[in-house]
Amino acid sequence: MNIDYLLSAHGFGGKKSKDKIPPPRVIGFRATRNGANADLSWTNPTDTDFVGVLILKKLGGYPTSPTDGEVVYKGNSTKFTDTNVRTAQYVYYRAFSYDFDGNYNVESGQTAWVLVKGSQSTPSAPIVDKVDYNSVALRAQSGCEYKIANGSWQSSNIFTNLSPNTSYTFYQRKKENTYYNPSSQSSGTSVTTLKPPYRTMTAVIDQSNSNPLTCITYEDDARTMTKGSSEWDKFFGAKLVLFKNGREVRDLKDSELNNLTESDGDVMVKFKRMGLNIKTVGDKVYVSMTDNADSEDFKYYAHTRGTERRETFYLGAYLGYEKDGKLRSIKGFKPTGEKTIGDFRTIAQANGSGYEQLAFYQWTFLQAMYVLKYGNLDSQTALGKGLTSGSGYLSTGGTNGKGVDFGSTNGGEQMRFQYIEDMWGNKLQWLDGIKSVGNSQMKTGTDKFSNDGASYSAHNLGFSIDLYDYVKNVQGTSELGFVIKAKGGSTSTYFCDYQYVYGNSENFGCVGGYRSYGARAGAFCFYCSDSASRAYANFGGRLMFL
Repeated sequence: MNIDYLLSAHGFGGKKSKDKIPPPRVIGFRATRNGANADLSWTNPTDTDFVGVLILKKLGGYPTSPTDGEVVYKGNSTKFTDTNVRTAQYVYYRAFSYDFDGNYNVESGQTAWVLVKGSQSTPSAPIVDKVDYNSVALRAQSGCEYKIANGSWQSSNIFTNLSPNTSYTFYQRKKENTYYNPSSQSSGTSVTTLKPPYRTMTAVIDQSNSNPLTCITYEDDARTMTKGSSEWDKFFGAKLVLFKNGREVRDLKDSELNNLTESDGDVMVKFKRMGLNIKTVGDKVYVSMTDNADSEDFKYYAHTRGTERRETFYLGAYLGYEKDGKLRSIKGFKPTGEKTIGDFRTIAQANGSGYEQLAFYQWTFLQAMYVLKYGNLDSQTALGKGLTSGSGYLSTGGTNGKGVDFGSTNGGEQMRFQYIEDMWGNKLQWLDGIKSVGNSQMKTGTDKFSNDGASYSAHNLGFSIDLYDYVKNVQGTSELGFVIKAKGGSTSTYFCDYQYVYGNSENFGCVGGYRSYGARAGAFCFYCSDSASRAYANFGGRLMFL
């Protein structure tokens, strides 16, 4: 105990002691970064010989003695904030407890360090080195990282899996490292990805070959494709969307369909503008589709309304259900039936401008996609039977969450193609935009759908009799698609589906087959044998927006 110090502290004076023993060291000395500062803390010894603590700092290593470094603090507190910290370097602190006689404790264990990272200058906007239809390469800058708009930062200067013909804005900044924080982001550089090289997929149907699988071969860009592959889905680009009041609300995930309510809107499938060409050369039917939205070699009937171009068309993901006088595409309801083609047209159009029921050229577009993807005219075998052997009609939404396509060998289970549930089975679907008019003619149209078909164009069928049977040959043109031309097929040969077309009277179209139609139903099932007054329970409809 330093008696002289105690006496002096209480005003009694006295001579200084010649004590040579320092007080114990401080305990728990810590340095904590606090922004640009360093918070120092410790616990003082309780020994009565203790007077205070001296804290020094130094770059490059800890102070070795009470004179080796810059004085940060001297006193008897237990904490201090150093507001003058050198950035971007390790700063080493050491505490020395001391007594009245200037004896400093130099024991180990009274050290701490802190690193306050420095700031870096902001780099200039990134430079684009290469642009492709699905990727962009920025010029690499040493020590930098990169991002798109509000995306995450990445070390690679190459961005992949981008959308074609789309504008992106890129940024760069200097990366955080041991000594420096990341810099602010640069100004942006905007670039538009290129349009992709257009592809043409062609399926060739050899109508002289009765085998529904081997009769189809691939040409053009389809040569690199595999029958049934999901790569076809990328080419087609069909998307599930929530649709309300004539507008897309948002994209949908298959997994969320069961969470939607009827007030959210209609579940629709969006089909982008693609060209379709169907032609017949000898015994072969060539079905070609291109992702070029403006090719003179292709027809765009499915994406045309009268003389007006359409970039997309939308089909109900489910068979239609009438609610409050409107045809809806919503889950959880038995599809509406017992209505005429005109009745379904009326309740579809009651939704507002642009709404219709399923029409012929949109159906032909679906059929062409099926032919291309599966390369098999036996659709029940290739994809699934659908609800074709059931005792009752099933509610909509049975295929929710089951992927782009779904089917099984169970004739009591619904199927799905490109998210379209019940493309065949459950109920027949009235088809607008097509009618037989007698005199071996059939009329088709893309607009002003009506029973009289006054604005439709006439096409020669090549037969005047009523033709009904399993299909052997089809019309094979862009105008009449897969409408029957010759009978003679069966449930397992040629097109494997049943058609019934009146060649010499006025009738209207329906497609797909129904719950108990068996093997006659499928992708090529087509009837144009019903009058405008027909309204049976097995006749349904599907919502469309064009």
